Amino acid sequence: MTTITGQLDPVDITTNTRTNRIYVLDRGSRPRALNIISGFSHEVVTTIPFEGFSPIRVAVNPQTGRVYVYGYFPSEIKVVQDFVKGVDELLDELIAGVEALPPSVPGPQRKALVRKLEEAIKALDRGNVTVVINKLGDFTDQVEGLIGAGQISVAEGQPLIDAAESIIGQLGG
Repeated sequence: MTTITGQLDPVDITTNTRTNRIYVLDRGSRPRALNIISGFSHEVVTTIPFEGFSPIRVAVNPQTGRVYVYGYFPSEIKVVQDFVKGVDELLDELIAGVEALPPSVPGPQRKALVRKLEEAIKALDRGNVTVVINKLGDFTDQVEGLIGAGQISVAEGQPLIDAAESIIGQLGG
């Protein structure tokens, strides 16, 4: 069991299973706030304060990433856009980045990179975060090897490595 600290008076909670984010309304903080927590790392990613507004309910639309906060004093609904992309979307973007590599990358190596990412997506669908992190580590090793062999430049490979490492970080790896 993991305990997430810092919530002084949580009054409502909801999740976005697409992005693995948890939204907690905190009435105990001043000003009152919406805390957005990573479901991977269990850490508060950001806090959105509400001045002069008392939030009591939170809902999320996983398709749009919009978070709806209902409150009183005054009685209204605030709409918050959580711009985080889901790990699945980031992996799809990473595949597109591999497919955009120059022709100097041999077909079998390009396919091996894509295969690692596709295996990571399958592991993500099964909820096996450890395998996702391992596949992304294998991916970055292979990209570093392509850079070392001169088949791609640092300028072409480093963004792929950075994206993979960012996903690993979101997953708590």
